[in-house]
Amino acid sequence: MKVFISGQITGDPNYKEKFRVVQRILEGDGKTVINPSVLPQGLTPADYMRICFAMIDSADVVAFLPGWNQSKGASLEHAWCQYTGKQTMYIDSTKTITVKFKESQRGVGEDVYWSPERKRHYIRQETNITDPPAVFWLTCTKGSDGCGWSGYEASSPLRAGLIMQATGPDGQYFEETLTPIYPNGEDTMAVKAGKFSWEVEEKE
Repeated sequence: MKVFISGQITGDPNYKEKFRVVQRILEGDGKTVINPSVLPQGLTPADYMRICFAMIDSADVVAFLPGWNQSKGASLEHAWCQYTGKQTMYIDSTKTITVKFKESQRGVGEDVYWSPERKRHYIRQETNITDPPAVFWLTCTKGSDGCGWSGYEASSPLRAGLIMQATGPDGQYFEETLTPIYPNGEDTMAVKAGKFSWEVEEKE
């Protein structure tokens, strides 16, 4: 099955990474993916739409990313699918969490991240796993010890299959996909892709 990916490109600085993540998921399901995010820069909006409509005509189904209705181009593609009867599917936004570095808890080997979309904090925690280097992502709560310390306390591991789309302490975008540590277990980890705050500080 051939799948065309439709979603916001203009105004989203991370669109290439988002399209690439979905491409990887779809290809893992055995789909042939048509990804418009790889088109060259410098064409006019009309040029892009002509090319994308040709891609859509070649596809069996069009997969719409979360937030597609915020894009004029993707909205046109959606209207075209509705008009012509092209099969559509909608990517589940619960498979990704977009977060941005907020603060360091270096003393306990953790960085705190904030998700504006979900309006909650997450902890990214270092591990002693080195081959390959791995990290933990956990939910957290605000806490204190009654002796002047206050911060965020790790709670539960995030579920397997989630993709953390993060902007790190160095301002660089990275993705980490959570996988089970043990078969049929709830604990998860991710192969390390981004820097911790103290690694950025030491480099500076």
